Amino acid sequence: MLFDLIVVACVGLAAAGLLMLVFRITGRKAPKTLLLVTVGVTVILFNSWNRYTWADRIAAALPKDVAVIQRIPSESPFEPWTYIFPQDSGLVIFDKPETRTNPDYPQKVWVQLLLIGRDEPEPLKLQRIVDCASKSWASVGEGNTLGEDGLPPARAWNKGGQPAYLFDAVCQ
Repeated sequence: MLFDLIVVACVGLAAAGLLMLVFRITGRKAPKTLLLVTVGVTVILFNSWNRYTWADRIAAALPKDVAVIQRIPSESPFEPWTYIFPQDSGLVIFDKPETRTNPDYPQKVWVQLLLIGRDEPEPLKLQRIVDCASKSWASVGEGNTLGEDGLPPARAWNKGGQPAYLFDAVCQ
């Protein structure tokens, strides 16, 4: 967040400097109000570009065997245009190389999901066991203990095939 603030300030000052250079080349003095408006508009435009393209830049930097399976949109009263054009504030990423199966339960797949937030310093790692046959899933390691069979207890399973993006990615 601090880094974003520093970058936005530098972009605003650079825009003001360019405007002052243009006025100096033409032999005139730049009006202070025009400089302030230029800095303000530049800061708003750069910040909007940075926030709207964040998810695409992160997705493009991911390795080939890692897939974005869900984008988490956000809206803010401080940015009223986001009610019309929501921004992505998070990504759910399916880490395919971390996928495991148990020969005793071939329809159940152990997966790792990464939840990356725009303003979060570290991704959140989520371990899930997905049962493709019954369209259910269970969390692993979040207070759920595994039984003797190596599976979470029956009460830990979420049924109903939701969230759909999880089953679409895992059960292909």
